[in-house]
Amino acid sequence: MWNIIKYLLKKILDLLFVIPFSAILFTVLIFGLTSLLFINFIHSSEVTTKQVLFTWMAAAGGCGFVLLYFFVKNRKLKTFIVHNKTKSILIASVIILSIVSVGYSAYQLKKDSADGRALIWKNTFELIRQNPMGVRLGNYSGSYGHIQAAYFAAGKATEDEARVAGN
Repeated sequence: MWNIIKYLLKKILDLLFVIPFSAILFTVLIFGLTSLLFINFIHSSEVTTKQVLFTWMAAAGGCGFVLLYFFVKNRKLKTFIVHNKTKSILIASVIILSIVSVGYSAYQLKKDSADGRALIWKNTFELIRQNPMGVRLGNYSGSYGHIQAAYFAAGKATEDEARVAGN
């Protein structure tokens, strides 16, 4: 039974990860992005243009992943890299630069939220270090509060961490 399920899942994924499917997705992305930006400019809503753009950039990245999977699966990527080293380096550089710039822009979009989450993670890791077996069911909030208070009392916090601690 398990082999049949694995076989069917593989066939479904093989059907999804083909060039025509990703081309359809890309076309939908372009028309979707255009229509959403148009709607966003007509109706002033709470959704900003940056948020719409980041959403569609993430979707385009997903389509890029589908294309990459197709090329890796069919061994076309290795052939392309071997025969076009300069283009490969240029494409890889553009992809890396795009990922870094989108990541930085996304961070700047909600900087306080990201900094607040980083503070939560930092204090949670300290809580785990002090209590590797956990703090029992229902005690996380109080334990986290004590860890955060100790962190601020020790003078380890920056001004930005103090500002976002209550958010």
